[in-house]
Amino acid sequence: MKIFNKLSAAMLVLPLMAGLTACQDEHAEYNAAQALSNAQVFFSEQTLNTTTRELDMNAASFVIPIQRVDTVGELTVNLENRQDAASTTKLNVPESVTFENGKATAEIIITYDPATIDFEDINRDTLVIADAQYTTPYGGTEYRFGALIPLPWTDWVYTATAFASEGGQGDFPLGTSGDGKGDYLYGGMYFDGDDPGLPISFRQNKLNPQQGEFKIEHWGRDVDFVMPAEWDEDRGIWRIFVPLTPIGADYQDLGPIYVCDYIAFYDLMGRDPLTWEILERNGLECSYDPKTGKFSLYVLYVIGDGRGFGEGEESFQVHGFYIPDYSAVPSFLGILTDKESVPYAQVDVAFGADVQKALAYVVENGDDTGAVADALAAGDIEGIELVSGINNIPLGDQVGDLKVVVASIVDDEVVYSNAVNFEYYGGGKNPWQSLGMGIWTEPLVSDSYEAAEVQDVEVEIRESEDAPGLYRIMDPYGANWYLASANAMTPCEYVEVNAEDPQGVYVLPQMLGVDVEGSGNELGLASLGGYFYSNGNTLEELKGAGYLGVNNAGVITLPTFASGDDPSAENYYTYQGIFIYGTKAYYGMNNFRVVLPEAVTNSARAKAKAAGFARRMKMNQKFGKPQLHKTDVRRRMPNILHRLNETVLK
Repeated sequence: MKIFNKLSAAMLVLPLMAGLTACQDEHAEYNAAQALSNAQVFFSEQTLNTTTRELDMNAASFVIPIQRVDTVGELTVNLENRQDAASTTKLNVPESVTFENGKATAEIIITYDPATIDFEDINRDTLVIADAQYTTPYGGTEYRFGALIPLPWTDWVYTATAFASEGGQGDFPLGTSGDGKGDYLYGGMYFDGDDPGLPISFRQNKLNPQQGEFKIEHWGRDVDFVMPAEWDEDRGIWRIFVPLTPIGADYQDLGPIYVCDYIAFYDLMGRDPLTWEILERNGLECSYDPKTGKFSLYVLYVIGDGRGFGEGEESFQVHGFYIPDYSAVPSFLGILTDKESVPYAQVDVAFGADVQKALAYVVENGDDTGAVADALAAGDIEGIELVSGINNIPLGDQVGDLKVVVASIVDDEVVYSNAVNFEYYGGGKNPWQSLGMGIWTEPLVSDSYEAAEVQDVEVEIRESEDAPGLYRIMDPYGANWYLASANAMTPCEYVEVNAEDPQGVYVLPQMLGVDVEGSGNELGLASLGGYFYSNGNTLEELKGAGYLGVNNAGVITLPTFASGDDPSAENYYTYQGIFIYGTKAYYGMNNFRVVLPEAVTNSARAKAKAAGFARRMKMNQKFGKPQLHKTDVRRRMPNILHRLNETVLK
């Protein structure tokens, strides 16, 4: 903005300098302005520049000044008021105004009834000097203005001290020990990562202290993010509303990109209004907890016609709050069988400093962790109460691919949940048999970040006895992966590849437990065929369209596609599948390959070992923790700009 102002000033100066230095042979003809003999009545520049009139709710009138040049004698001038049809408030404008003898200024007194005016309901009026014989071409003859009664807000304040001096009522919601700043965590729908140290302020409605507004400055592309709020006494939180707010960026030629909540989105699309209760019931509400200083925001990023980049959760943590640590992180140690042959999953659980109560229960790996945790908190299932350290969790008669779900509970509510996977077959045969060590060509991070190289990783590969050709690539993002030290999450146990039909290979969408940026956005992948198969297409259709891969003599590959026919085109890229990043999806995976143990040569195995070790050493020496950068956003899936208004809430 400062650069723009300086450039504008320079552009205004240049023509003036040219006029001073130019040589002219001809002189411009001078014509004196015609002297006026009338009163020359006008609205001053100061009046014309006052385009908004804030009315006092405790008054019934306001004054608009009007001027004249010839001050001799008393003068009455007729007036006309042209009020916009959309204006709902009646301003009583006099039909004339009178100048006293010798006076250059008169006052137009406009009256109104404040009881008939809604707060911030702006009215547009145009006040016109109706007697043309008294006007002047050198001053304004029409004055257009808006009139409103503003809500009686406090000023924007950053601290509890300033809030008190403003006459704020109740506790200052941003706390008493902060610095007026906080840290925003984006959800990956448009912006990624965190935005630390953003100023945060609050203002309160003096008439209704349970209404307020929060403002985060320098948010997004350096804009003010203003969020109206209502206090929810029952829950002890502020209900936050996110109106349609420009993020400071446009999308191609489709116009500005906005962030908003579902209430504003439904209004944008002309749908029936949503209520807070509907949002709460669907888990889509935005709120602020003054006990923890945390904003929890479920938002959408859209353009003006309703198409969007995604929706999901974002947060803002105000500085100066103690953040309780309710974490309970389990690590699987093994299976313990007591003297009566009763099996237990033995887990080591690390407690956060504020854990009050934690329960655990063993379920199948496919069960929803959050739902199990909620059932533990509600008492619908009876869990084992945990201690910090080693715990034994009974398995009952469960066998197969299992997990221990851990729920940290405060006041019968889950405040933290986690799970750890393991396998147990109770003396029976494991249906997943190890084939030995194969090679996994890492298809995701290496292809999606500029700082990485394509890497072969030596991995254990298992095959299902129940479904021959269904393979598990074990621990592909574990210690042997050269970016393992950069991962902020617990890596997945395996990646599953379906090659039951050697000519119809696919990879279903699956999350990887990988976040090499520390942004909280978990990475996932799917082959293009697996993605479409999970969305309802049949394998026969996909095979006929060429979307499925092949297993050729123990080497599994996927077909490669391109965004166009011209490799030199700006929007050209190739892909084999879907790269999932948090709640967004991209075309990606250009190097997917699995070499089964039967097809691995000794030289290939040695090369994979050496390359993995060398790259890990190189990354650790150069970066300590690798700093990675995503490739060009042109990799974004074209259909990620989908119409969000297909979602209907009830």
